[in-house]
Amino acid sequence: MKLLIFSVLSLFSATVFSSEQPIFRAGIMSDTHISEKLSSFRLVKPALELFKDHKVDLVIHMGDFADVHCPEGYRLYRKIFNGIYKKNPPQELFVYDGHDAAGHKNREQAFRAMQKNLGNVNAPYAKLVLKGYSFLVYPYKSDLKRQEKEMTEAVKTSNGRPVFVLDHHPPFGTTATSRLWGSRPLRRLADKFPQVIRISGHSHGTLWNERNIWQGKFTAVNAGCLYNWTGILTGNTAENTKPDGVLIMEVYPGKILFRRFSVTNKKEIRPEKVWCIPLPFDEKTAPYSQKNRLRREKPAEFPEGSVVKINIPSKNIHTVNYTFPQAEDVRNCYIYKTELFEGKKRIARKDYHSSFHQTHPAKEVYASWSCGFLTPGKRYRFTATPVNFAGQEGRSLEGFFTAPVFEKGEVRFECSDPLLPGCKVSTGTSGGKALRKNKDFFRHPGGDVRIEFPRGVWEGAKGTRFRFVIDLETRQQPDCQWTLRLRSPRPAWSANTRMWTMPGNSGIMRYVIDFEKKSTQGELYLLITESFWGQFKVHSVRIERFSGQKNNK
Repeated sequence: MKLLIFSVLSLFSATVFSSEQPIFRAGIMSDTHISEKLSSFRLVKPALELFKDHKVDLVIHMGDFADVHCPEGYRLYRKIFNGIYKKNPPQELFVYDGHDAAGHKNREQAFRAMQKNLGNVNAPYAKLVLKGYSFLVYPYKSDLKRQEKEMTEAVKTSNGRPVFVLDHHPPFGTTATSRLWGSRPLRRLADKFPQVIRISGHSHGTLWNERNIWQGKFTAVNAGCLYNWTGILTGNTAENTKPDGVLIMEVYPGKILFRRFSVTNKKEIRPEKVWCIPLPFDEKTAPYSQKNRLRREKPAEFPEGSVVKINIPSKNIHTVNYTFPQAEDVRNCYIYKTELFEGKKRIARKDYHSSFHQTHPAKEVYASWSCGFLTPGKRYRFTATPVNFAGQEGRSLEGFFTAPVFEKGEVRFECSDPLLPGCKVSTGTSGGKALRKNKDFFRHPGGDVRIEFPRGVWEGAKGTRFRFVIDLETRQQPDCQWTLRLRSPRPAWSANTRMWTMPGNSGIMRYVIDFEKKSTQGELYLLITESFWGQFKVHSVRIERFSGQKNNK
């Protein structure tokens, strides 16, 4: 009888919960990077239709609305919006950021024109009170003293309700990739306001990523992107994908729900794992704090009996290829950390994303080591380790192979002197100052640093294959990483997309870039960029030029 009563009460409480109506709903999108072409709205229009289906009271755009300042695109948005919301349109808030001023000579003028062309919407600095809840909006390079003053006042008059702060840039060290693209001043400011929920964009993430909600001394949520996403992979370059996620925020008296949706199929992303913020905020019990995530989450694991399959091509050998299964609970596996060992010495690391972000997850991971990592005839061991969103590692798989005899290119440049004689090591992407040294380490001040190689090293027609191999040791703050990119300034082209260094103090790690020239012209330099101060040492660098067939895939 007691069991029956409990079951009925459980059913009743579930019914009450499901019938509970929010105080209001807000639809949130970010980083649409539209142009004047209708095709650039291919995800924006269905996002607005989705918001209408869910009867949102407020539509929020978190910034970088256009790729460059685009009056025609702003006006086209208003036409699309008015066509969808012919009656009783929701209120709107727009965050103004750098891309919307790009190409315009004056940022303030660009923002005023944007405001007008969007239909006389909110100003770059704005405040909205919706059903008793305050929203504060801040533009690119906003006045932090003004932010602090306005947040203080909003919290004071909120009657204990959360205050929503909309700023394109995430606070440093909060949501995914914010250690690279987040703001340290914003983090110092946000730590003072536990009642504030800061919503951001900028990081071009996917809403399948559980790291896009974070709690510490406050709460941070990233709204993802409707443009492109690559993510951060140590030692590797991620495939460029097209995310299609938006948020619908539901505000209740005792909680806030962030529900994630795909605008392509209008289905909810992970409905079994809705982001739920209990109110009032309590740092000790906050469900998305790192401490509480580690208590709650289980490590990702490979299926029982998993093995690695190795494939070495019989000819035209440029890579050693291998596959391994996806983790059992692939939605809760963030990356696979793969490492290469020569004897007991780790020489390289390459991360791969799991299929957590794919509508139909792949069954296997396809991975490889370029022959630039290898010495023919030597025995190698490699490992693959699943890592969940809380950073917990599961059990590793391992494989062994002997490096085959492979084609070697003509050595165009080679150096094992850490001070790189014959090369120029400077700040910036042009001009700049010579980098200071600490014995045989270069002092990286943060921002852009480049290594220029002797002229003529990169001679070759368009399509000529090159291999760049560097053994690099980096010293940075924990979890901070630089990116490596071979870049030609004139004509402008890059040999690779971003490749991330090991975080913190890396030890000696090898990075390899295989590529084909995109232009006959161009003297490439190595750009070490997109992070904070630290030191690096080049233990060796080699540039090879090849003839013959292209790299095997």
